[in-house]
Amino acid sequence: MTTNNCNRQWIGRVALTIAVGCAASGTVFLVSGALNAVEQIDRIDSSLSELSHYIADGHASIRERMTALGSFADEVLVRFDTGVERRIARFRRLATDLEAPTSAYVFTPPLRGNVDVQRVEEERRTYVTAATATITAPVDNLAMRLRLFDQHAQKLIQTVEAVRDSADTARARALLVANGMVALSSGIGVLLIVCLIWPPVPGGGRHAAGATALA
Repeated sequence: MTTNNCNRQWIGRVALTIAVGCAASGTVFLVSGALNAVEQIDRIDSSLSELSHYIADGHASIRERMTALGSFADEVLVRFDTGVERRIARFRRLATDLEAPTSAYVFTPPLRGNVDVQRVEEERRTYVTAATATITAPVDNLAMRLRLFDQHAQKLIQTVEAVRDSADTARARALLVANGMVALSSGIGVLLIVCLIWPPVPGGGRHAAGATALA
């Protein structure tokens, strides 16, 4: 009978150890996925930050040429449009990576739902059209055209920044999950250690003590 009790205790201990080990593996998987998501989000945010600054600096340069040099502004506009298009292409590649079925996928919904590359492209084309219209505008109509041109620039920048706001939200959620899983994993690790080093209590201990008392 004592042997059967000991066997049951060891089986229970092994089962508990396996369960704790599986839980620990699960938390490691979640932490890894959350950290991978943060890495993806950081790359997108960095790309958008560069795009936003490039647009702001490029717009200031184009506007200056419009007011000072007139006909030379078209060359600046072509260089600007090429630079924006190249940066949007990089953003598009990073956005495509978000759709890959990886461990990071479950942590990026706030960003995936707002990564609208097509809208950024449309705002870029609208901006270039407004710039062309401003360049060819009569001198007496230039002030109004410049105001409209500035508004298109602001709208383009705001479109980019809106995606960056979503990146901040997604990053905060992923980090929250990662920190929570690290704390949980630490607790599970302690429990696993206890399961491994805590000696089993023989099932026949009480029977032996009873027999001694009767003697």
